[in-house]
Amino acid sequence: NDPCAGEALLSVLSDEDWEVRTTAISSLGELKFAGAIEPMVQLLDQKEAEGDGTGEAEAILDALKAITQEDFDTAADWRRWWEENRERIGR
Repeated sequence: NDPCAGEALLSVLSDEDWEVRTTAISSLGELKFAGAIEPMVQLLDQKEAEGDGTGEAEAILDALKAITQEDFDTAADWRRWWEENRERIGR
C-alpha cells in the first residue's frame, strides 16, 4: 500500500474525463487505499443523484468492496458504514 500513489490517485477523482476517474477508482481499489473511502462515497452519492451511464458507480462500489471487504449497494449504506467505522480505519 503506497500512500504517495494513493494520494496522487485521489487528485484524479475530480478529472473531467470519466474514463480517467474510473481508472483511478479501480487503482485505488487495487491499492486498498483507505484514504479513498470518504471521497469515493461522496462521488458515489453524486453519481447516484445525477444518474450514471458510464459504469463509474459500479467501479466505485467494486473499489470500496476491495478496500473494506464490506458489500453495500448504495451511497447511503456506505456513508452509514463509514460513519460507524471511520475512527477504527482512520485515513
